[in-house]
Amino acid sequence: MDTSKSQGSEQTIYPYDTNHISELLKRKRRTRGIKSCFPCRHRKVRCDGNMPCSSCLQRNHPELCCLPPNSGHEPPASDGKGSSMNRHRDDEMQGTSTHRYDPALFSSRPLFPTSDNVHNSISSEDQTVYLNENNKYPPGIDLILSRLDKMEKQISSLKAELRQTRSNDRSGTIAQSHSASPTELPSTMKGSTLVKSPGKHFVEDATGATIFLGSHSDPPVALGCRQAGSDPMFNDAMLSDQLVPRTYPFTNLWKQEPGAGEICETLPDESDIIRYWQVYQTNVHPFYPALVTYEKFNISLFEFMNKRTGMLLENDTMRLDDVDSSWLALLFAVLACGVQFSNDPIKERDLRCKVFICSSFQCLRASNFFNNTNMNQIQAKALIGNCLRNNLDTNSAWILMGSTIRLAQSIGLHEEAASDAQSSTLEQFQRKRLWWMLLWQDTFLSFTYDRPPNINKLSSSSIPHDPDTGPGFSFAECVCAICQVLLERARQDNTETVTEILFFKRRMAAIFEDAAPFLRDKSHCRSLQDHLERLALNIHICYTICRLCRLILESPSNEAHSPAVDVDSIKIECIDCAAQAVESFLDMHRLAATVCRSWAFVHNAVSCALTLQSLVTSSPQRSRAGVLVKRLIVVLEREEQQSVWEDTDTNVRYFGPYSRALKALRETSDGHITSTMPQLRYYIIDVFSSIAYQGNPLAVVDTTSTTLTSTQMKILARQFNLSETTFICPPTNPKATWRLRSFLPNGVEVFGAGHNSLGAWWWIAASGLLGDIAQDTKVGRTYFQQLGNDVLPVDVSQSKLGDLVVSMRQGQPQFLNQHTNHDSLATSLGIDVYDIGLRCLDIVVDRAMVVTTSPARHLLVPVRSINALKSVSFANKEGISKELASTESHNSGIYVFAPAENESEPKTPRFEARFFSPGMSMEDPATGSAAGPLAAYLWANNLLASMEIGVYGIEVVQGVQTGRKCVMHLSIEPNKEDSVTITISGTGVLVANGHIMIPDSEVSFSEALC
Repeated sequence: MDTSKSQGSEQTIYPYDTNHISELLKRKRRTRGIKSCFPCRHRKVRCDGNMPCSSCLQRNHPELCCLPPNSGHEPPASDGKGSSMNRHRDDEMQGTSTHRYDPALFSSRPLFPTSDNVHNSISSEDQTVYLNENNKYPPGIDLILSRLDKMEKQISSLKAELRQTRSNDRSGTIAQSHSASPTELPSTMKGSTLVKSPGKHFVEDATGATIFLGSHSDPPVALGCRQAGSDPMFNDAMLSDQLVPRTYPFTNLWKQEPGAGEICETLPDESDIIRYWQVYQTNVHPFYPALVTYEKFNISLFEFMNKRTGMLLENDTMRLDDVDSSWLALLFAVLACGVQFSNDPIKERDLRCKVFICSSFQCLRASNFFNNTNMNQIQAKALIGNCLRNNLDTNSAWILMGSTIRLAQSIGLHEEAASDAQSSTLEQFQRKRLWWMLLWQDTFLSFTYDRPPNINKLSSSSIPHDPDTGPGFSFAECVCAICQVLLERARQDNTETVTEILFFKRRMAAIFEDAAPFLRDKSHCRSLQDHLERLALNIHICYTICRLCRLILESPSNEAHSPAVDVDSIKIECIDCAAQAVESFLDMHRLAATVCRSWAFVHNAVSCALTLQSLVTSSPQRSRAGVLVKRLIVVLEREEQQSVWEDTDTNVRYFGPYSRALKALRETSDGHITSTMPQLRYYIIDVFSSIAYQGNPLAVVDTTSTTLTSTQMKILARQFNLSETTFICPPTNPKATWRLRSFLPNGVEVFGAGHNSLGAWWWIAASGLLGDIAQDTKVGRTYFQQLGNDVLPVDVSQSKLGDLVVSMRQGQPQFLNQHTNHDSLATSLGIDVYDIGLRCLDIVVDRAMVVTTSPARHLLVPVRSINALKSVSFANKEGISKELASTESHNSGIYVFAPAENESEPKTPRFEARFFSPGMSMEDPATGSAAGPLAAYLWANNLLASMEIGVYGIEVVQGVQTGRKCVMHLSIEPNKEDSVTITISGTGVLVANGHIMIPDSEVSFSEALC
């Protein structure tokens, strides 16, 4: 037989160089298994084969006792050039034939060198195996690589199935359903998969903490770690001579830390604990099941309450110091969540929630959660984050979740448990479930803020599946699938294409297909909980699809406007999803309003409502969107009214997510009307009071950068329908800082330096238009206001209580005409004629006189007592108008006053006053332009006692009869030549603000009236 011919035929039969393979086979030799650890093998002593062996234990280095992790054979000795790589390739080829589907064989390294590391793993000598003398690959190498790639995929699939069978769940099914296969992914998203073996837990010598190390970490010895033994007593013995006292970084150096017994004093009564626990079970846990040790916690809770009851009866709460601080932290976190959704009074709900969160954090500190991390601590931090975002502290919740994820990774929650792990199937499920609860919260917060999530890639932990559930995926599993899609999207670079967004949108919509029947169709719902979970899932999925559609519609790239992308259909889908999310929220609120206190539901619904308002164009769509948004606003307004309260400093507080959501909807309500019409900012200020809903309300319109006509100002003043509306304008006089224009509801412009000016300057100072005045507020800073043709000074200072105080110097008083017909005047006011006049400092004055310190002119009428002042009636508007006209001074209003007692400051004279102007619709609560003339009237008639040398002061109270008490402080300082300086001072409080449309400049005031 011709040998060369035979070899040539073999060369054509086999898909590789048979001569090359023959040389490889010659160098192979039979190997024998390694039965001893490396230290024993190195010292050439007998090894008993245990892990660790007795020899390593005796020599105090058990962490070095280990066998080769993935091979039971000793590597063959080197026999020449390229032999190392040849043996490596032979072992792989042998493994593919004898252990074709053994996952352990390929768990620690890639099946074949990748392009990234091939040059690092193959030396220049070893490359002779792969290259022939012409520096080309041998024939058939591509076919081998293709077969090896297919085997690698088969091994990975088989490994997942074996792990699924071992844990008796279907976790791999969910991951496979909602993770893209290589053939489905866009070309920019394809990549090779590296099979990685699970990591292990080690004991850190420095702290004694059990930490997790990945399979590709640095050697544990280099990190100061050793493998934990199965005997706890042995672990303690190993640590006894290695641990030294260490300072806990969060130790309080200034006072002794409270014990668990002292912290437990913040717990409520037993009945409240049970009530909050039941609320948590009903309204919190089903929609964010972060308490993965649910059954165990339930048992421990009642055991703890029994123990606590016994301690309270014996008056020995210090025995509670033995309770695990980590578990206490979890208890307080659960109670904080429960109280948020309880029916307690809103003020008590807010206070208790904050107390429970603080107590939980104190327990975390006491448990040394950085060095001794456990699942109780991580569950507690996840629930605290949920509480924070429900009370609108979402940014803090996102930051807290970052540290929580790091703690979870430190104990290995992010990876599948190793096959030889000692933990039970239930514990493995709980660990995996807790990891996905962290991803749940972090993913939605990151998606909301458009920030990178706290993990940059998906871990090897698949979505956990509860085997006790029925067919299809549960609500929690579907939300985890949403998070998985969003996390895969977040892994893409900043140059995300429209094609990729559409790809993720399709995957998001496909989650419905794998959900349980009752989550897809309400006809399959058999309980209230089924309906609520169906609506909750609808809100989440529709919100995410709506957001992805908006990304496409707002994309500036050419791809978004290409014919291949149907923008109209995407817009329609976006509107439909947004409407569906809002409708689902409204239905959920109708079924269980308490559940809707969750920030996630409120935020998603409001975000979709805003999308509706910005996208609707056609009349039918606008009508439907308008109805949905108005229904949502009504619901949120009702909830906001029930969630508002006032603290001890009279500050208005809000509890829950409704206030911010309602503000966002109000600012964009009525859709395109408010978004396309030009608008102005307005502010409602209660002047001459630091208490909201007291004082004299004033509308201040910011026209610092917008020019309005007088007609437009009149129309706006009538719209507000307050006693006066003030517009802040740029000055026309270079000496003035700002120009103020004030109008009555009937369109009359007034120039008084009263509450209209003082309230406007209070807002100017509070809004920052004057710059930073904090450093000068104790002594005051002087500015100048333009009122008509006059320029008057204004001082801004700060009271002892920290309130901004505005002081205005009014003009020189002018004493004009007197009213001499007391009979007709008394008749118009509805009082007896002898009621006119007063006695003060043994001086009787009965003159009604027109006095002015500004362009506004008022008729001042003294009456003898507070009872007479209360009897005054302003119902006879026509009669009052005649009396004002009889003085021929073009009076603006009538100012009736009487002396009153000043209990707070007896040395300061107090007067109570009432004001009415026919141009107003009602009695004015405070009139600074009349209080200044009153001070001049009293000074001119010698009715004041001096406070200081040459300085007089009075206090004027007004608005008592209207229920809006105002306090005005006035000082009178006589100057030379019988002149006098009158200053009026007061404060204010902001009670409302918003936007108002600018009236059409072509419309006249009379036309607008019609």
